Amino acid sequence: MKNTLNTPPFQNLKNIIDHEVVVLESFPYPTQISFLPFLAHLKKIVQEKDRIDNSFAQYVLQQFDDKPALLEQPDMETIRENAQIFPHLMTGFFPPFSEEKQYGYITAPFSTTPLYLSKHFQDLMDKDDSEVNLNIEEEEVFNRMVSNACSLILKKFYGQSFEASFPTILSIRNKSTQLERHLKLHIVTDYVDVRPIKKLPELSKDQLRELIQNPTSTKKWIKSLPPENFEFFGLLFVYFTDFTELEIISRLKDKMLGKDPTPFLEDVDFVQHQVKSFFNDPEIDMGLKILDDGFARMILNLYKISISALEKDMFQFTAEKIPGSAYHKVWQTKEALIIEDLTKLKQPSIVEKCLIKKGIRSLLLFPSVHQDPRLDQIVELFSPKPKVFNYQSLVKLKLILPLIEAGLNKKRDELESGIANIVQDQFTSIDPSVYWKFRESAIRQLKQKEGVNGQSTKIAPIVFKEVYPLYGQADIVGSSLHRNKAIQTDLLENLGLLKNTLKEIAKYAQAHLLDYYSIKVDKLQKEIQKSFRPSDETHILDLLKNDIHPCLRNLQEEYPILKGGAIDRYFEQINAHLGVIYQARKDFEESVSMINQQLSEILQTADIKMQEKLPHYFEKYQTDGIEYNIYVGQSILPQQRFSEYHLKNFRLWQLLTMCKITRKVKDLQAELPMALTTSQLIFVYSDALDIRFRMDEKHFDVDGAYNVRYEIIKKRIDKAFILGTKERLTQAGKIAIVYLHEKNRLEYLDYLDYLQQKKFIGSEIEELELGKLQGVEGLRALRINVL
Repeated sequence: MKNTLNTPPFQNLKNIIDHEVVVLESFPYPTQISFLPFLAHLKKIVQEKDRIDNSFAQYVLQQFDDKPALLEQPDMETIRENAQIFPHLMTGFFPPFSEEKQYGYITAPFSTTPLYLSKHFQDLMDKDDSEVNLNIEEEEVFNRMVSNACSLILKKFYGQSFEASFPTILSIRNKSTQLERHLKLHIVTDYVDVRPIKKLPELSKDQLRELIQNPTSTKKWIKSLPPENFEFFGLLFVYFTDFTELEIISRLKDKMLGKDPTPFLEDVDFVQHQVKSFFNDPEIDMGLKILDDGFARMILNLYKISISALEKDMFQFTAEKIPGSAYHKVWQTKEALIIEDLTKLKQPSIVEKCLIKKGIRSLLLFPSVHQDPRLDQIVELFSPKPKVFNYQSLVKLKLILPLIEAGLNKKRDELESGIANIVQDQFTSIDPSVYWKFRESAIRQLKQKEGVNGQSTKIAPIVFKEVYPLYGQADIVGSSLHRNKAIQTDLLENLGLLKNTLKEIAKYAQAHLLDYYSIKVDKLQKEIQKSFRPSDETHILDLLKNDIHPCLRNLQEEYPILKGGAIDRYFEQINAHLGVIYQARKDFEESVSMINQQLSEILQTADIKMQEKLPHYFEKYQTDGIEYNIYVGQSILPQQRFSEYHLKNFRLWQLLTMCKITRKVKDLQAELPMALTTSQLIFVYSDALDIRFRMDEKHFDVDGAYNVRYEIIKKRIDKAFILGTKERLTQAGKIAIVYLHEKNRLEYLDYLDYLQQKKFIGSEIEELELGKLQGVEGLRALRINVL
């Protein structure tokens, strides 16, 4: 079982006590063992004749009559010689005749060195079958002791009633069964007194208030109440009460309703372990028989998990529908059912027979009904032993069931949300930032539908007005050339292998086609060696698949001597699915995929952070590289305010992200099967524009004839050349920033100066004028080299 609550590790109790003794050796205040405060308390009881514990108090006082050494300041030797006195003292804290079942000990003031341990506690220290942990760290042990001590000083000398109470839980786990019991620690300081040995420090009301408000600020306490001024004397009584049920409920709440995401299977293991401890039975298991046969079934099948007694049975999803079964009865009556022994049933149904076959004897079923039918389920408690469950079991189950159900339903919602996100990311272009707009449009459509007697109505156009575009791309340099070269390499290798194969089989087979194909293959090999066109691939693949490969198979059948020879070796070296050698192209495609994946992750991660700062529309495309559009503006923000500051922040963020992308591609070079690089491009457009969701194409596009100019420029600038040269604007390892207006130039020069200071880019900034493009002229660009 994993330590899912980040508690200290379980260990031997003696190790814990020994360790805390070391921690508290530095306890700053002097202490003395003294029985006097306790005896003073007993004398008060004796004076009150009508108290029920009067006789007990007299009896204990009599035990000290012949032990004068205990009335002074006894040393440890005197304590050991009179050890028989401690059971009488401990009786005051535990019910009569129950000490053997109680955990407790007596110690000197603010010490963890026991002077006496109850029998049950002593057994726990001596035995090896259990291990324990405390829910506090060693520094906290020291701080709490100091706080407790100082609270006594404040109460006695400064009239400040301050309760230094800190919840401390001792957890005991059986090594063999792994069952846990949780005990709450109680420290009784009633029989500890304090006396001044120097003048009392003067403390103002403000100082006292500050101390009380900071109970764990040990340095402040010690400075305000110097240890050399006080001495503690008396006895400290420590005892434990069983806190198991409340502690398990607390743990279930933290785990099942906490924010930390954990695997579903880990939650199930955690719940089962807590249930066993809650019922104090290692053989009890809990199940949730989910009734929904839609999403629930899919999840159980997908994750290969179940938490039902009927796991992996044919009745796993239908037991409540089988007449005569216990599950059917529970769901029909909506009442709990307890079966003490399944083997004693007179007429067990096929479901009960199935449970008996699994070794289950005792069964408790409880119907859990919800407003949402998908959450309905039958809760199971089951055990291999008979007569385990009763009405009290049902009462205890109801204490923890709401937390378990809430946690599992929360996990269910997380799974549903995760699936929805995948659908959102993979299959639709509706960005979460604009989902609200679609939701509003759907609500309007439903309202209109109600107003026209249920007839269908056309959904209103979804338009965002006056948004600012940010466009960028990281394109693989020369991707078409690399792809064609890879295909050419594979085809040449394939034809060479085939030519040698045909030559080899000609030694054993007589067929005119062998010579015909040999000449044809040789000719093709020389042609594509000299010049390769994309259409050559289709022609060669058609020849191989439809002519040569079938011929080789037929020859192998006609000439048995060819089996296991050259033909088999040939087919072993080509890709079985594609029917051709696929190595160089595979290297190219894997390299493209690796680059796309890494760049996509950088963009996606960066965008998520920016979405938290300001929601915006974001879409990306993967081809031979990454291309993306971002739109920001007031119309995308249903609640927030948009300003020029946001636009500038996004532009600087885009530049920084493109620098990171450029660096990442350089870092990837050693991992790529084929060396590929990218060129980066940003298009700066100053004017706001409108975008409209195209229902037929399921994505946003610019709206209006004037705004179309933006799309035209965006689609053509990656092919631009420097004016008067044959040099492409986009270059490997560099970022090109295309702009229209002088104000854009000045804005980005300012950003680039910042990037130079941050060592993202080199000192050289190229200012370029671009050659005329179809329908576009007058464009300028800045080009930088990323360090």
